[in-house]
Amino acid sequence: MMQNIVNNLSPDEFLILSTPCGRSETLLNPGWEHHKIEYSGVALLDFMKRYFGTVLRPDDGSLPCIEFSDKINKDRIRYPLKMNPILCEDPIQF
Repeated sequence: MMQNIVNNLSPDEFLILSTPCGRSETLLNPGWEHHKIEYSGVALLDFMKRYFGTVLRPDDGSLPCIEFSDKINKDRIRYPLKMNPILCEDPIQF
């Protein structure tokens, strides 16, 4: 799936992604109806770096417009891991 997304992006396009990743380790088949894999922060970053040259994230201060993410987390959505969302740039196309 990710390879198809990357192959359909032009070099100047990007992907913004948010995923459940509330555990400190990767769990296969968590008890959530719509999620088959739950990524840890490290596993998600490692996975996305296979497909994108640049991955920006809020936990290291590199994600632009972090105020928007903070507002979403405060008002509506609670992410257990502060690595959501991430912005992926520089798609690596094969």
